[in-house]
Amino acid sequence: MIETFPMALATLPLSTLLLSQNQLKTIPNAPFETLKTLVLNGVGWDIQKLGSALAFFPNLKEIHFRDNNVTDLDINWGNIEVINIAGNKLTKWSQVQHLGKIQT
Repeated sequence: MIETFPMALATLPLSTLLLSQNQLKTIPNAPFETLKTLVLNGVGWDIQKLGSALAFFPNLKEIHFRDNNVTDLDINWGNIEVINIAGNKLTKWSQVQHLGKIQT
């Protein structure tokens, strides 16, 4: 199980990174320029930590953030076009409706 975000991968020309089920305690501290898809299912992050991390993925188009027990989605989603948030603890439809404002 990985607890530290694998920054050595930032130098590789990856388009997809799957880190599901790792209990990541850190967020990236350098940009992942080539990444288009990021899978962070069950990593134990709250929505604010995800929002902070997204700044390091400027070209990200797809995020999978299932099963993280988040209760709201109030962050800047950047250029994201595909979001998988299944298995979270959203209780109000209005939390999902504002995703329709994402620029695609």
